[in-house]
Amino acid sequence: MSPRRSSVLIVIIIFNLNDIDDFKSSLNRLLSDWDVLIIDNGGNENISLSDNLYLTVKRNEVNKGTCHPMKSVLPYVNLRGYKSILFLDQDTRLSQEALSGLDCIVGLNWGYFSLKNYGRNKWITTIFDTPQFQFSGSFYSEKVIDQVVGCVDDEVFLDYCDWLIYWKLRKLIGDPKVINGFVQSHIFGVGSGVGFMLFRHSPFRVYFQVRNSLALLKEAIVPFAVKVFILLRLALLLLFIPFMESPILRYGNFLKGLGLIDHSNKFQ
Repeated sequence: MSPRRSSVLIVIIIFNLNDIDDFKSSLNRLLSDWDVLIIDNGGNENISLSDNLYLTVKRNEVNKGTCHPMKSVLPYVNLRGYKSILFLDQDTRLSQEALSGLDCIVGLNWGYFSLKNYGRNKWITTIFDTPQFQFSGSFYSEKVIDQVVGCVDDEVFLDYCDWLIYWKLRKLIGDPKVINGFVQSHIFGVGSGVGFMLFRHSPFRVYFQVRNSLALLKEAIVPFAVKVFILLRLALLLLFIPFMESPILRYGNFLKGLGLIDHSNKFQ
């Protein structure tokens, strides 16, 4: 990486890229004006992604999820003096307005780019008061990023980690700044519904879904209505496992997430 050319660092978390051409096209658009740090959580060994003038690639030996790698960002922020950090998933595409106006987040403590359509999330949010905050599209000032890292529990680095960040930062700093019109598309945010996506994940993900659910249930900062929602999701997951791919493996990971059997083995 050359000396930074902007005050904003874009961090993209990737894992098992599918549409490689689309991702590289989006990456090139970002690199035309902004510095980018890619954190590769695996599954992309056959894809050519290497450092260049404004791109740094950091590869993890194991999948660290989305929120946990925030700790990896601190050395880059401190060394190069970025003022703001924007996090994106591999499936998030920014609008042209965002690409030309990202400097607007400089000076803001924290916030996020709202999605165009939260689909079924709307009624879930109304009933259970769940946040519409998502990790992808969230941004933080260099002064706040240390506090964000402090909010990321090592035991909650995948499912629900963004919600935990949301509640803890609201208590520490105040409400986030919400910016509209900056997200062109987000594959899990448009019409999918946070209440239903848990049925589409791979069997190994069940372990994290259950383990992190229990972790959030223990957090005093999590609203009661949200805890009810989390319990309902667990009940639905348990109910639908027989109709999902690899049910035996899913049941095993469910029990491991509850801590009822040993979870030291690797999950497939």
